[in-house]
Amino acid sequence: FPSHDISGLKLWLKADAGVAESGGSVTSWADQSGQGKNASVIGANPTLTANAKNSLPAITFDNSSTLMSTSNIFNGASARTLLVVYFTDSLNGLSNTICGQVMTSGDDPYSKYFCIQARNDFLDSSPYLACYADDLSGNPYVDNEWNIAMADYDGTIARLYNNGALLSSGNKTLNTENDSFYIGGFYDIILGDFTEYFGGKIAEIIVYDSVLSNANRSNIFNYLNGRYAIY
Repeated sequence: FPSHDISGLKLWLKADAGVAESGGSVTSWADQSGQGKNASVIGANPTLTANAKNSLPAITFDNSSTLMSTSNIFNGASARTLLVVYFTDSLNGLSNTICGQVMTSGDDPYSKYFCIQARNDFLDSSPYLACYADDLSGNPYVDNEWNIAMADYDGTIARLYNNGALLSSGNKTLNTENDSFYIGGFYDIILGDFTEYFGGKIAEIIVYDSVLSNANRSNIFNYLNGRYAIY
């Protein structure tokens, strides 16, 4: 069940295809969706890790400076689905952005972000998954394990899933800024710099311009779990 069997595929990055690297350092990551949204390095170079999970590679981010980006995918209140296969091993601070879009100018309402984060709240020692879309938080998960996260938005309701299970949902009014899609970090407009770097591995990212049906959501989780043997 390849990802392009579902209509509306906007981005497909997987570490076993399209990764250019030199001496183990990743220099670019080619989009497999046909949309041409190839990711380039804009910070320090992440590294390619062979046999990261189930004999498949992943890209490793160092939680301090490694960062990639591609052109924007989400705009305004448009429908969307974002999936990422990830492993956390070095959370840095409270929020660690795995991937998504953030805002880089103007005011700072939560409504302009749409990204998936691994968070480590100082009030709760257990890391938890979050969709930074008007602050939609999920349940704690076990760090140092592989997960498949998914966030979607239908124009009214945002939902957050992990390993096929719904963690959280709520009515949200989003107005996602037309800016780059970042992988491995977050732009803080107050600090005027990139921060909240992700520490861990990313094996695959898939984005659609719609909310998946129940059947397609089940199919895509089964496809990814079949590849990576996570749960």
